[in-house]
Amino acid sequence: MVRNKYEKYKVTINELYENIFLVELNDNLKKSFTFIDAITKTIKIDY
Repeated sequence: MVRNKYEKYKVTINELYENIFLVELNDNLKKSFTFIDAITKTIKIDY
């Protein structure tokens, strides 16, 4: 496992659910993240 590895995406939030949100990347790839990911800073959201 690599520590401090970052991936950067420009996404559109498509769907919101109770525990997760789904995003779509420019190439129509979809990813899901939990709200805990955002709270614990596992992911970083710039807006």
